[in-house]
Amino acid sequence: MKARSAQSVLAAGFRLYNDHFSKFFKASWLMTLLYAAVFSAAGTLAAIQTPALIARLMTTSPSAEQQAAVLTHLALLWGLFMVGAIVETLTYATIVNKLDEHSQTDTIATPASWWRIERRMMMRTLKGALSTAVILFVFGFIWGFVDGILPSQSVVALTVRCIVVGALILLSIPLPYVLMRYLLNGSLSYWPAFRHSYSTGLRHLGLSLTVWLGALLTVFLLGLIAALPAMLLGFTNWEAQNGVLIGDPLGMPSYITHLTASTTFFTGILLVYLRIPLLCVNYYLYGSIEKRERQKAQDTANP
Repeated sequence: MKARSAQSVLAAGFRLYNDHFSKFFKASWLMTLLYAAVFSAAGTLAAIQTPALIARLMTTSPSAEQQAAVLTHLALLWGLFMVGAIVETLTYATIVNKLDEHSQTDTIATPASWWRIERRMMMRTLKGALSTAVILFVFGFIWGFVDGILPSQSVVALTVRCIVVGALILLSIPLPYVLMRYLLNGSLSYWPAFRHSYSTGLRHLGLSLTVWLGALLTVFLLGLIAALPAMLLGFTNWEAQNGVLIGDPLGMPSYITHLTASTTFFTGILLVYLRIPLLCVNYYLYGSIEKRERQKAQDTANP
């Protein structure tokens, strides 16, 4: 690892992903398929069942049974969302395990088996992700509190809201570095090391901000293109159900459920492999910050 500019971090991260894609794929394919199955189930329910339930509620005065059906549906969607988030995190753990190998050996070996699961790194990644989620939840609570006490229509209130949102976003930027430092250092515990890791990340806020703007924009645009078929299907289903409200026939083919499920399944796979480069970028961002910190310590020790 060496100290890099933001452009160099981005280039190195995407190059690592391209050079070792087959190894990343072999390490992660099984969990990716599991995530895609959950994503497909949630996407199909959201695209087909949700509009139908809302359409029925809007055409009649909702009965207790209908209200219970909606609540059950929403609970199922929420459960699938939570399961999907956990499975996706475990999927990324297979990649982090290969990045950990690269940090120690400067190379990535081809996984010995298509079926091997790295349980230790999975559990560590899950703990780190949950800890990071707690911090983001606190930030969200702060935003909700500030938004709740401010008047709804006021230029001053709007300015304050913008300032608070901007501050919370900036405060969130060091968190990926904190998480990667925890994941790649097996002797560290997340919370005892948090203060040092977070303060280090804050000192390199400019580098991190530039890197994440470039990385997230790239992945967002590619993800938008990949998700376009699933989004169009969802919009079509929604419009068809709205048509039912005014007496039009449903007008959807009998195979629409299977088409939606298969489309969202493959979309889930694409989205996972489009987001994995963010891990590679974060890996080099972490390495660059660590190198800069070591150089600073050496310069301080040897003025």
